[in-house]
Amino acid sequence: MKCNKCGTVNKSTATHCKKCHIRFIRQSDKIARKVILSPRIAMVCGCFLLILGAILLSNDIDAFATVTCITGAALLAIGVLSS
Repeated sequence: MKCNKCGTVNKSTATHCKKCHIRFIRQSDKIARKVILSPRIAMVCGCFLLILGAILLSNDIDAFATVTCITGAALLAIGVLSS
């Protein structure tokens, strides 16, 4: 990998330039940051699914309501623990 700042050739697995010590940002790093689930989105979706599950339970749709509530609780927990 060639450094954009100083032109030094580094190993392909390097995270920093060995000469100027600038950090390399790969395309895969940028894509990975976009894919990560935001804690706020997880909490909002979790709350929405819990409300939907409660509505389904009140209408006697037990099987789907249970799955919806469990998924909502899991998303809410992920959001709370990630923030």
